[in-house]
Amino acid sequence: MEDNDGIASSAISAHVLPTSATMVGVCMTVIGIVKIVEGGHRETHIDEALAIDSLFFLFSAIFSYLSIRTPKNTAWLESLADTMFMVGLGLMSIIGIVFAFELA
Repeated sequence: MEDNDGIASSAISAHVLPTSATMVGVCMTVIGIVKIVEGGHRETHIDEALAIDSLFFLFSAIFSYLSIRTPKNTAWLESLADTMFMVGLGLMSIIGIVFAFELA
């Protein structure tokens, strides 16, 4: 099945699925590192923000998987997976900037 650009519709989902799953792992790893580094000395909300961000990547992976596994009319699932992934990526970038400059 091809979309308007001539690209197979599952091609994007085939890339989004493993990348989203990896990003969930990255979020969980950074949450663990933040908890270790914080050590109760000061309270930041970076770990909570990353937990929410990991949900965007999780839903991106779920929608991407469903897009691959569903035989027909999956363009909307693929689009939703792509959108969730980009929102998660943008949020992670903002969290990184806040964390780097200790704004939280």
